Amino acid sequence: MKNNTKKVAVVLFVIFVVAIGHLVIYAVFDSTRTVANPFNPRMQVDDNTIRRGSILDRNGIAIAESYPSGDVYRRRYPFGRAFAHPIGYMAMGRAGLESIFNFEMQTLNFEISQRINGILNDSELIGNSIVTTLDSGLQNLIFNRMQGRRGSVVVMEPTTGRILAMVSNPNFDPNSVAADWTSLIADYNNSPLLNRATHGLYPPGSVFKIVSALAILENIENAMEVTFNCVGGGEFAGDHISCMNNVAHGDVNLKSAFAVSCNSYFAMMIEKIGIEKLGEVSKRIGFNSEFGFELDFRNSSFQTESIPGENLLAQTSIGQGRTLVTPLFMAMITSAVANDGVMMQPFILDHVLTGHGGTRRQTEPTALKQVFSAENAAYLNDIMNEVVTRGTGRATAVPGLEISGKTGTAENATGLSHGWFVAFSDSHNPQIAVSIIIEQAGGTREALEISREIFAHHLANR
Repeated sequence: MKNNTKKVAVVLFVIFVVAIGHLVIYAVFDSTRTVANPFNPRMQVDDNTIRRGSILDRNGIAIAESYPSGDVYRRRYPFGRAFAHPIGYMAMGRAGLESIFNFEMQTLNFEISQRINGILNDSELIGNSIVTTLDSGLQNLIFNRMQGRRGSVVVMEPTTGRILAMVSNPNFDPNSVAADWTSLIADYNNSPLLNRATHGLYPPGSVFKIVSALAILENIENAMEVTFNCVGGGEFAGDHISCMNNVAHGDVNLKSAFAVSCNSYFAMMIEKIGIEKLGEVSKRIGFNSEFGFELDFRNSSFQTESIPGENLLAQTSIGQGRTLVTPLFMAMITSAVANDGVMMQPFILDHVLTGHGGTRRQTEPTALKQVFSAENAAYLNDIMNEVVTRGTGRATAVPGLEISGKTGTAENATGLSHGWFVAFSDSHNPQIAVSIIIEQAGGTREALEISREIFAHHLANR
């Protein structure tokens, strides 16, 4: 009986310890996330005695701020539409950073002392501000350049994962979301509320050849020395593949085929490798996987199984088929090439700035994983540089700046082809990586022109 009593006591003690531990974890680590959840109805009720914290760019410039209006505070966005998608809005619900960091911006640092000081000195109660990684100068440049175009641009630091710019077009004015709401949600053709950078899933076209080239390097012995005579097209893996405008590229190897974006070469080489090997490389890079980011996003997808009557391999090798990517994920892949094969976790929150000028929640760069070897990263860097110096990306070249990139033209069943360009600068000291898609552009010209202006701005301001 005594032994049974002891056993019961031990079990009860363990249950008690587990319960206490769970409560501690919730109170210390999980409570903020639960309170800040946008589905929490409390978060839809603002405390109008508190001046909600601002959202600032990396240089401390306000891109969202509160101002007094009578007995309440109202929200304004000094740059209007330029930061619409990453910032979000605070009307008809919340979205973007306004939603994700709602709890922080309504929180008073040293609340008791602030409230006592407010009573004694009639001073404002000021919530914490959010300092982002975004650069307002770069964001505005891209926003203005994207006017009249549909698509997205993402700029990030390859070695840290900091998002320097994120533009999606069509867009909306966060200052007038409530007044415009009916028309915004009814605009199915343009989807202005959709953040194409994180939620736009597109066929990658030839920018996927970065992945295909990596699979070739990893699975074919002496891959750089294998040559192929391109006659402008042919039958590969049971499907007919043509090079752009049926151009015959002649004898090409991996480097020259990549520079001129030879579809026939890549279809032939990936046919040797097989869909399973290409799928293994794609999975390791991060397709079909979560990677963590403050803003909501969709996973890029790679399919390895064909449906009846579908020849998937040849089309997949050149970025068609059923492969879909977001502009953000293409920026991450491009950054990994620049960063010796290490993929960094993207982030947009630099730190939280308290009402007293203190710093909280400083984000430290985090490596997701080594997605390919530094040796293969160096080779990809080399062939991507060839694209800009001698290949399809020459129009993006900026004097005085070394740029490596890849163009892509993605077929679109509902109109003209989408134009892609991904690139990074300074191969030995990578500064920025760019991912651009222009919907129904019919080619890459516009993406290359925008990229050139981004790199020229970077060169002038570094």
